[in-house]
Order: sequence, then structure tokens, then C-alpha cells
Amino acid sequence: MMFRTDAPDGTKTSDWADGAPHPELYHWIDNGKCVTSPNMHSTSEADASGTVLAIAYKSEVHDVQYEDLVVVSVAPNTPWKRIAKYEIPNLPACPEDGCVCAWGWSPNWCAQDNLYMNGFKCKVIGAKNDALPLGKAQKAVWCEDDSSKCVSGPKGLIIHSQNDDFNTVPEADLHDLSKLQKDGHLRSPGYNMKMGFVPGAQHDIFVRGAAQSPAPRANRIHGHRKHKSAMTTI
Repeated sequence: MMFRTDAPDGTKTSDWADGAPHPELYHWIDNGKCVTSPNMHSTSEADASGTVLAIAYKSEVHDVQYEDLVVVSVAPNTPWKRIAKYEIPNLPACPEDGCVCAWGWSPNWCAQDNLYMNGFKCKVIGAKNDALPLGKAQKAVWCEDDSSKCVSGPKGLIIHSQNDDFNTVPEADLHDLSKLQKDGHLRSPGYNMKMGFVPGAQHDIFVRGAAQSPAPRANRIHGHRKHKSAMTTI
């Protein structure tokens, strides 16, 4: 999965999102200070909280509910450099008018209670006839302190710092000094194992044993590998 990779003004590129060189970041060592140029909301690449792609098998954005938008891929230790790679599992084809997708990011403690989601229309390329339907998205929960609490199966996007009817982590827990995360900071929900998100393609999102319907023939893309599909914007 790739997004636009040039600088905002379209005239130059570098390894970094703002188009500037930033040679100091190639050898950046975590010194406990947040990277502010560009504003990474992280102390280092290793500390970057992870970003995700999610998909809903509905063509109209106004029809999409929380449980429809399933996280299908986690890019660990992102955002950092300009280009990030997302491994895509064996997804079924989208409806004729496409799917609704989203990119999500919830930064680590090097930020205020920020939460990012960028929605867009998309479609699956290279869908295979044996692709299973996706299950309904469940709310991920904080499980850094006990992996047995992690939610298995399809998960939805992280929501925090909103009304607790919608939050995946209670608002009070984000400010509770008795519930710090392992690095000693206040809890920062992210797309990583703190919330039960494993790196890479999410293979536990499918309804096993579901009836399969033939997928329409799709064009293969350069670099397509067996048993994997791809996603693109439309």
C-alpha cells in the first residue's frame, strides 16, 4: 500500500515527510527527548507507536459503523521516514463501487492526547477466490500489563480522549498515576502490543468456515506475491 510520496508543494522529496534532509535523524539515538523537526511525536524510530490501515466493505462512508472498519495491517515503528510499508492479508474483493478505508495513528507520550485518522475510498487488487469475509471489528483494550487481556480476532481503530461510550481506553486511565505504562509515562494507547496489535498483516480478522463467493477477476500488480492481496486508493 502506498500513498503520495512527494513534498507538499510537489517540488522536492527526501527520506522525510517534510522534504527536508534531516541528516541527524539517520543516526538518532533515543535520548528521552521528543523529535520535533519534523514533529514525530516520538523519541526515536524504535519509540514510534505504529500506524495502521483499516477497511470497511461498504462503498458509502455514511453507512460505515465502528464495527465495519477492521484493521488489516500494522506498520510497526511508524510514522518515521516518508515511506512506510503495509503488509496486506488475503482480502476479499470490494463491492463494485469500492470500499472505505482509513489510515490510523495514535502517538506515544511525545504529544498531547492526539488521535489521527485519514479516511479514503479504496479497492482490493489481486483478490483471490478463497478469500474469506472479515469479522466485525471489536474494541481493542489495554493489555501491556497482561497479554491474556488482549483481544484476539478483528479489531477496530483506537479511540481515546473522547466520551467513554466510544473510548477503547477509559479516559480516567490516561491520567491515572497508578496506571502508568511500562516506560513510566502516562498511558498512550497505540497500534502496538500495548493494545494487542501484532506487527504486519492481521491474519486473525477472518470468519473461518464462512461460505466463499467467487471474487471478480482482478489485475495483478508488480511484486504481488502468492496468497496476498493489495490495496489502492480510488
